[in-house]
Amino acid sequence: MAKIRKSSYLKAINLATFFVASRFILFVCFTFYVTVLGKSLTSEAVFVCMAMFNTLRLNMTLLFPNAVTNLAELKVTCKRIEVS
Repeated sequence: MAKIRKSSYLKAINLATFFVASRFILFVCFTFYVTVLGKSLTSEAVFVCMAMFNTLRLNMTLLFPNAVTNLAELKVTCKRIEVS
């Protein structure tokens, strides 16, 4: 039961990160782009950056944890087959 609770907490943290951190990270990226690189912020640059970031965000926060979960389940299944 404790492992299920821990897993639920980790999933909740992952989803919270999915919704909250994205706006903050985009803000930091745009601030870096303007202040450090000294470039002007255009609508084209913002659109491309947001589109690429949203693609990465989806893959890293939803698909990657599912892949880790599936690998863990595969490991358990293989152990069960070996025991049989």
